[in-house]
Amino acid sequence: MTRNIISLFIVLKFALLNTVLATSHGFTSKNDLEILKFVRDVSLNKTFVGLVVAHNIGGKKTLARVSQGNVNGLIQKKREILEKRIEYIHSGYEIREYFSDQKVIKIYNNAAPVFPNFLLNDLNEILKYYTLERYGPAKVKVANRDTFVFELKSKDKFRWGVRFWLDSESGLLLKLEYLNKVSNILKKEFFAEISIEPSITPNLHHSSPESKKWRKIYISTFADDNGGLVYNKSNVNGFTFLKCLDSKVYNTNQIHNSEFVHHQCLFSDGVAIVSAVVQNKVRPIKMFQRSNGCMSEKVGLKGDKPIYVGGCVPGKTIQYFFNKLSKD
Repeated sequence: MTRNIISLFIVLKFALLNTVLATSHGFTSKNDLEILKFVRDVSLNKTFVGLVVAHNIGGKKTLARVSQGNVNGLIQKKREILEKRIEYIHSGYEIREYFSDQKVIKIYNNAAPVFPNFLLNDLNEILKYYTLERYGPAKVKVANRDTFVFELKSKDKFRWGVRFWLDSESGLLLKLEYLNKVSNILKKEFFAEISIEPSITPNLHHSSPESKKWRKIYISTFADDNGGLVYNKSNVNGFTFLKCLDSKVYNTNQIHNSEFVHHQCLFSDGVAIVSAVVQNKVRPIKMFQRSNGCMSEKVGLKGDKPIYVGGCVPGKTIQYFFNKLSKD
């Protein structure tokens, strides 16, 4: 009898602790839009160092050491891909990709968020196309930390659902899963281990002091308009135009290459992102449509121009975009 009372006390104490933590972050009092803003803001501003596992189901797992913090008043993120000796430095929209073996730095822009953030700046439209479910405290810890579980469930067939886990103490997003309509996992990203607000400031710069002497190749730059891409502006499926990039081919055998070879435009509903690429030069291409894990893609010709459409969305969405896009 005494043992049962003690066990009940422990369970109630644990439940009370989780309730207090949830209340301290306002999980129970915030509305759905406020929760999404909270998730985005904490993921973009919290200082941490962690080991991230990323796995698009059907492909290889990737391990990366990821750290984030303040550098000269700006939030900067560093990703080290452990198997490939490649490092990424993210600052604002600029990404610097360091290839140690070749002494090359690729510099390019990207409008897409990077884990642990997965939300874009404009969150107002998300809840028109997703329902936010609140599942409460998780039964299993993530990176040995207690978490609360939420899920954005798609209201239609044009996007996947996203389940995510927030750290109970800091509110930092620790795990993501992309789910299809029957809740099969298509892709997941999570911290296997993490130190949040560590006592030692993380090193957010490239590990080689000689990198300033390496060859720099500017891969992409934001374009001013959609460069001839035509899209259904009624946005009946929630996706709106984000950014266009002019991009070069990266070729290690060429020291100078100033010719832009394709034009890439990004569309999003605030969660899912679709990328459309139009090549300026007609080259032999293999036309196909396929899906692998959460990633769907299609390559084909519109007029005389090769067009590629891809994203972590259903194949139906990719087909819709391909049908709506054209090249003048």
